Amino acid sequence: MSSNKNLILYIFLSMIFICDNIGMYKDIEILRYIGQLFFIMYIYYYYQTYNNIKKKEKLIINIGSLILAIISQPFFLYGLELSTTFNMLFLIPIISLQIESLKKIKNYWLIIIINFFLLTFCLFVGIDYSWFAIIFILLFFYLDNLYYVFGILVVIITTFVLLFNITLLTYFSLIGLIIIKLLDNNEKIYFNKPYSILILNSIVSITWILIYFFL
Repeated sequence: MSSNKNLILYIFLSMIFICDNIGMYKDIEILRYIGQLFFIMYIYYYYQTYNNIKKKEKLIINIGSLILAIISQPFFLYGLELSTTFNMLFLIPIISLQIESLKKIKNYWLIIIINFFLLTFCLFVGIDYSWFAIIFILLFFYLDNLYYVFGILVVIITTFVLLFNITLLTYFSLIGLIIIKLLDNNEKIYFNKPYSILILNSIVSITWILIYFFL
């Protein structure tokens, strides 16, 4: 990806993340709709970047993201008024483990068990967006065609809306896939500098801290 595209993505992802969190903390619905674009795009670019960086860089990104998650956790909880929800940065080591298991393990039953365990663990401890992340990674790994991913996600989200009464707001995240497809231009998109994800995670962490002090 060119430097210009990297910069545009940084600005775009940062802005929609800020919109989502201001909308969440201040209960501004239109900002929540805009913010729904963030997570699916974030996971997609993390997945693609992770597959194109070295082992040492993966380790640094995972450790750095975990440190940021721990530091920003108290500030993240401020707007939610909860005590048992962990912020999305805690997902980074988990989805990294998921990606590695998908790449190295050939036994499908074992893959199913590992992914079921990861999903159950995330839901049990209460990590934000966890079921989305696990499912997104599986779809991105097994399906090269984003149109197939879109169709399957429509079915999955509809099922969760009907069975578990999750908000219809979730459908708006699918627009993120459309934006990815427009930017894709028949090539796999990823940040060409390996620590771009860590910088983006820092922006995420700083956003929670700034919201705590100024909103």
